[in-house]
Amino acid sequence: MKTDHYARSGRRWALGAELVYGPIAAELVAMSPHSLAGRTVLDAGAGTGAASSALNAQHARALATDLSAGMLAWDAAARPPCAVADIRALPLADGSVEDAVAAFVLNHLTDPVSGLAELARVTRPGGAILAAVFSNDSRSEARDRIDAIAQAAGWQVPAWYAKLKATAVPILGSRAGMASGARRGPRRGTTRRRRRHRARAAGPLPFRSPYLRRLARRDRRRTCRCARRRRRAGDPRRHAAVPAHSRVPLRPGPHNSAGQNPALTPDPPAHGQRQITQPAAPP
Repeated sequence: MKTDHYARSGRRWALGAELVYGPIAAELVAMSPHSLAGRTVLDAGAGTGAASSALNAQHARALATDLSAGMLAWDAAARPPCAVADIRALPLADGSVEDAVAAFVLNHLTDPVSGLAELARVTRPGGAILAAVFSNDSRSEARDRIDAIAQAAGWQVPAWYAKLKATAVPILGSRAGMASGARRGPRRGTTRRRRRHRARAAGPLPFRSPYLRRLARRDRRRTCRCARRRRRAGDPRRHAAVPAHSRVPLRPGPHNSAGQNPALTPDPPAHGQRQITQPAAPP
């Protein structure tokens, strides 16, 4: 299990750092291309609830996740429903939220594209994904002086934080980095297509999961619809999808004594299969 570096930081963040991050989170939420009122919005990497408070102010139904239980525990009674979860493996179904907010969490990942991909997976098509990260060009004289005074008093930068600032933060810390990360993330529905592919590859094996059974039935219906459209449009590929001859399995072999080619003679129908007969040729 990974170490929770923020386990005892909830109070300090809520009463200190949130004075800075709160207004930024509110501005991020206000950038939504549509109204969030009444919509279910995921606050990924919620921390002590800066973005959740902004979502509540917009009358959205917030759902919070964070990898740190200590951060979620701060003022838990007044917080929205929450779950301890990694943004790279959210315990949510595909398209389960209408919008998503990620305020200063993607910059904690050395592979932020995986986090963006998960946000895209759980967000319904047409929803907004609002994200903010630390900027590589951010400079503050006051902050640098405070850090210098704290270090002179004996405070040391934690090794994990120094590594985070050196490796993870610069990846999305520029406009070009954010645009590149968004482009590299998979499109919505990729995970569903991958699951359907696995369901098809499983062949005749029984699906114990009701979800996989529904996917298999839906795939069969889509295949039939596509074949019908191709037949109506006169597409020659229809013969590859739906053979002109009967779907009853054929057995190969030379012509028999009756002059019939067994290769064109169907096997006897299996149990539950209807016999297909050809009309007799006129004498």
